[in-house]
Amino acid sequence: MSTSMDPSEIDQIVNVRVAAELRRIQELDDEIFSRAEAQVRQEYPDSGVNSVVVERDIEELIGRIERKYDNKGSAGVAEQRRAVIECYRQNKNRTLDCWYAAFEFREHVNKLSQEYVAGTNKS
Repeated sequence: MSTSMDPSEIDQIVNVRVAAELRRIQELDDEIFSRAEAQVRQEYPDSGVNSVVVERDIEELIGRIERKYDNKGSAGVAEQRRAVIECYRQNKNRTLDCWYAAFEFREHVNKLSQEYVAGTNKS
């Protein structure tokens, strides 16, 4: 006697397992974040850092990025600038999640700077 499963049953099993794994990963991520936050609070107990200060700092950083790179460079810079700003706005409590967007933005700006310097030295 052979046991064959209906494709919808297989799909349901896969969905259940994927959902369970995603929950496990999220719980692990939350645990790591909590430990890191506790360690920072332990190392810097009088820092006075709270969500209001962090949010203000993020908004200040966004403003500096917008002012400094407004209408400069290529469309790629503008697109990556928007990606960094959007990431910071969506992850106000988890700004380290934006490291890659910030890295790509910085790399693009560095590339444009090098191209500009190379272009000005051709004279």
